[in-house]
Amino acid sequence: MIRTRMSASAGTTWTILLFWIAQYSLLTAQQMLMEPKDDASYLLPRACVTLIGITLSFVIAAVLRRYRNVAPRGQIVVTVIAALLACVLHAAGNFAIFDLFMRDVNRMEADLASYFMAVIQWFWCYAALSGLLLVLSYSFQAGQRDRRIAQLRHEADTAQMRALRYQLNPHFMFNTLNSVAALIGRPDARAAEAMVENLADFLRASLSLDPQDDIALAREIELQSLYLGIESVRFAERLRIEIQVSEDAGRGLVPSLILQPLVENVLKYAVSPSMCPVILVIAARVEAGFLKIAVRNSAGDGVPRSPRGTGVGLANVEARLVARFGDAAVFRPYKGRDGGFTVDLSMPYVVAA
Repeated sequence: MIRTRMSASAGTTWTILLFWIAQYSLLTAQQMLMEPKDDASYLLPRACVTLIGITLSFVIAAVLRRYRNVAPRGQIVVTVIAALLACVLHAAGNFAIFDLFMRDVNRMEADLASYFMAVIQWFWCYAALSGLLLVLSYSFQAGQRDRRIAQLRHEADTAQMRALRYQLNPHFMFNTLNSVAALIGRPDARAAEAMVENLADFLRASLSLDPQDDIALAREIELQSLYLGIESVRFAERLRIEIQVSEDAGRGLVPSLILQPLVENVLKYAVSPSMCPVILVIAARVEAGFLKIAVRNSAGDGVPRSPRGTGVGLANVEARLVARFGDAAVFRPYKGRDGGFTVDLSMPYVVAA
């Protein structure tokens, strides 16, 4: 906000100064063309009159700034009134200054008609400058409004990303604690103990992440490997894992824990109801400036429910991608011909600086 005010003030100052410098130069050039033999005695009084014009222009700018929150029609009325008052004062100041420096010539040429002609002439000058200042004010206000809207949109997106990310925590804990409860009922409690230890390691690593931050895909794979280590205790030979991530894809940034719901869905809807091994594949590559990730599983011998039935997993991932990348993100879940399930993700390829 302070930077915007400084920019508006600087723009107004330069506009006024350049306007009056141009005005002074044009009047001087006109005088030299019309009366080439005339001396330069009028340069100093004209410079003093120009200073009066600069002062009145800053007063007009201050008045317009004071009424910047008024309706446009009201601002136009204020601009016209300010230009009228300024041209009357300028014409009077012009007479007084030249009377001080060049009294004989000034009083010989000055009369009431010439004064009103000067008022009309300076009115168009001040009307043009006031209109320019009004347009400049509108421009800065529009820029400030756009920046405020962009900031509010960014804050809303940030809040949405955090909410979606935090939504995963109870969802994940519910699924994991169900796995622990299933193992506790077994005669050998060492499996449950190992799972709780792995769960503590995973939570320590995941909760240290800022929900708004992106992380390298390689780090995301490490976190998912911790989680899969937990579930491997439960599913043993029924779960087989394949990671196919190229080196450049591993450097790409992704929203933290973006793969978590996808991995959970594979375990819940494919591995859990199946008695034969299910292969979970996480593959990633870089193609045409996009990071393309696929999470797929082979078909088991169980009867899985639709992955869309959770209301949290896939919907959460899609919402986070849209909030983070907008139309540049692609989210496509589909069932393969072999009975397995695949989720394709695509997002702009960005690496950490």
